[in-house]
Amino acid sequence: MNLCIICNIDEIECGIYILGKINICRKCNTCRKCVKKKEIVCNVCTVKCKKCEKILLKDNWPEDIIKNGKCNKCFHLCKLCNKYASGKKSIIKNNNRYCLNCFNKNFIPKDHDKKYKYKIITKKGVDSELDSLIFLNWRKIKKSIICESCNENFWKPVNFNNEKCNKCTRKKTEKLEDPSDDYKKYILSEKDKKKWVLIEEKKKCIQCFSSIWIKQENLKSKHFYCRNCSPQDERKKCKYDDKSQRWIPYRILINCHNCKNDKWIFSQKEKTLCKQCED
Repeated sequence: MNLCIICNIDEIECGIYILGKINICRKCNTCRKCVKKKEIVCNVCTVKCKKCEKILLKDNWPEDIIKNGKCNKCFHLCKLCNKYASGKKSIIKNNNRYCLNCFNKNFIPKDHDKKYKYKIITKKGVDSELDSLIFLNWRKIKKSIICESCNENFWKPVNFNNEKCNKCTRKKTEKLEDPSDDYKKYILSEKDKKKWVLIEEKKKCIQCFSSIWIKQENLKSKHFYCRNCSPQDERKKCKYDDKSQRWIPYRILINCHNCKNDKWIFSQKEKTLCKQCED
């Protein structure tokens, strides 16, 4: 029967006090209770921590937790500040563990707090890193821009189209009083939203004295006729033009210089001869 070379306990008696798959190592002939007292480390039943060189017994969970050849404490130490960091308080990058404070100081993009604000993108670890967060990338969440109203810098979420800071956005827009009345109509200028522009003005027909609205570009005339009152001129035939809002001659009665007869001609052409005399 195999006996421990240190305490001379046999496997049956060892199994009463110690629970494990193999209570006495077949290579070093030492029980699980005495193996840590040996000066020579057995590679079969023990592991030495790569960092602190503490002897760890295999298959002795949860007393001895071995992760990537390190003890549980050394496995969770930050590579830079050497402080214990576990779970959501640590980030793993390139198989190295960092506390959140060291990771943000050393790996955050250089334009952070100048042009952009960043957020860490991570995923949950697997196997020995199950309680850790593995670094994937940085994501832009805010951008520094100048407010179009107050011209001050503010942080805008990258997915928002708003170009105003929160202070200016919450301000109640001043309602501009419309100067329009019964005689004039105004609208806000497209270039300057605080300026009113005249678009129509009410005038009176010189013939029937009815009120008519005349557009701004047609206000140059001195006299205005409504659509129902054409100018009284026996020597002209007129038609109403909606665009210019006035009566336009299209036929004119002239006295031919040749035959001395009155003839109607198109007003577009200045003529002194009738058509028969021209031919």
